[in-house]
Amino acid sequence: MLILVPYLGARFTLVAPDRTLAWTAAATMPESQTRHTYLTGAFLNGHVAWDSEYYLSIAVAGYDDPAMRAIPPDFNWKNQVIRTLAEKPSWTSMNYAFFPGYPMLIRIFMTPFLLLGMEELAAATSAGVLVSLGGTLAAMLALYRLGRDMLDRDAGIRASFYLLIAPASMFMAMVYTEGLFLALSFSALMFARERRFVPAGILAFLATFTKAGGVLLLLPLFLYWYGSDGRRAIFQMGKGRHLRDFAFMLAPALAYGIFTLTMSSQFHFIESNYFNRNLLNIQGTLAAWKEAVGLMATNPQSLAYYTVELACLTAGIASLVWMFRHDKVLTLYSAAILLFSLTSGAAQGMHRYVLALPSFFLAPAALGQHKSFDRAWIMLNLPFMIILLTTFVFNQWAG
Repeated sequence: MLILVPYLGARFTLVAPDRTLAWTAAATMPESQTRHTYLTGAFLNGHVAWDSEYYLSIAVAGYDDPAMRAIPPDFNWKNQVIRTLAEKPSWTSMNYAFFPGYPMLIRIFMTPFLLLGMEELAAATSAGVLVSLGGTLAAMLALYRLGRDMLDRDAGIRASFYLLIAPASMFMAMVYTEGLFLALSFSALMFARERRFVPAGILAFLATFTKAGGVLLLLPLFLYWYGSDGRRAIFQMGKGRHLRDFAFMLAPALAYGIFTLTMSSQFHFIESNYFNRNLLNIQGTLAAWKEAVGLMATNPQSLAYYTVELACLTAGIASLVWMFRHDKVLTLYSAAILLFSLTSGAAQGMHRYVLALPSFFLAPAALGQHKSFDRAWIMLNLPFMIILLTTFVFNQWAG
C-alpha cells in the first residue's frame, strides 16, 4: 500500500466529479479538498480523505478544534448553515461524531515524529497510517488464531490473507479506524473464546472507545463467560477469579457509559442532524435504500458502486449461515454488527462494515481448502480492492 498509493497518484488522474451518490458530485470537485485543511497536507496525502480529517483534527487540536466546521442547534439540511468553530464557538463541532480511541493513539504515536522535527499535520498523518497498519497486523494474527482453533492452521492463514484482499480492506492502510478496530475487536473475541476475560475485557473496552459498534462485544463476552463457569460464578461472586472475570466481561458497557457521560449529547446531535444516522433507524434506512435503487436504475456509476456493496453484504449474510455451525456466539456477534450497520439510516459503506464480521473471513477460509475456490476468491476480491483504493487516492467516493 505504501508503494502503490503514491504510484497511483503519479501515474494518472481520475476525472472529477464523482456522481456515484446524490451528494458526491458537489463534494468531489477539483477544488473541494482545499476547503478541508487536514486533507491538504503533502506528506502521505494519498492515505487521507473523507473522515480522515476528523481523526487528524481531534489528534492535532482536540474535539473543539477552532478550524473544524460546526453546526448550530437548529441545523437542518433544507436550510444548512455551517461555520468554523472559531467563527461560532457556541456551535457543535463535527468532530463529536467520532469516537476518541483512534485519534488518541495518533496523538501518542505522532510525538516521536514531532521530536524529529516533522510538521504537525505530517506527523499526525504518519502516526495514523502507522496505527492503522499495526492494527491490521494484529487483526491478522487474531483471525489466524480464530481460524486455526475452529478449523486448522491453513484456514487461519487463509483467513488472515483474505482480510488483506477484501474490497474495503484498503481502508486499513488509511487514516481510518478500520485497522485499529479490527485489531481490538478480533483480539477481544479471540481471548474471550479462550476464556481469558482479563485481556478480552481490556481490548473490548478500547474497541468501544474506537467505534460505537464496540459496545456489541458485550454480547460475546457475556455468552462466553456464562458458557464457561459463569452460571456457577453468579452464586460465587465472593471468589476472586469469578468476580474479576465478571468485572472485565462488563468492560464494553463501562466504556460506553464513560462515553455517554462525557460526550454522548454532542455525538448524537451531530450523528442525527448532520450525518442522518441513528440507532435502529428502520424508516430512514428503507428511505435510503429506496433512493439507492433509484440511483442504480439511472446511473452506471451508482450501479457499479452498489454492486460491490451488495455483493459484500450478501457474502456477509451467507457467512453467518456457515458460522452458525461452528460457533454460535460469534454468529450472534456478527449478526448484531450487521444489523447495527444496516439500520443506521444510511445506504452506503456496507462493504466497509462487513469487515468487522469474523465470519466474513472465516467462512471463505474454510472453503479455501479447495484450490479452485481459493484462486477464484482472490481473483474476485483483489481487482475491486484496487479500484476502491484508486478512487480513495483521488478523493472520489470509496464508501
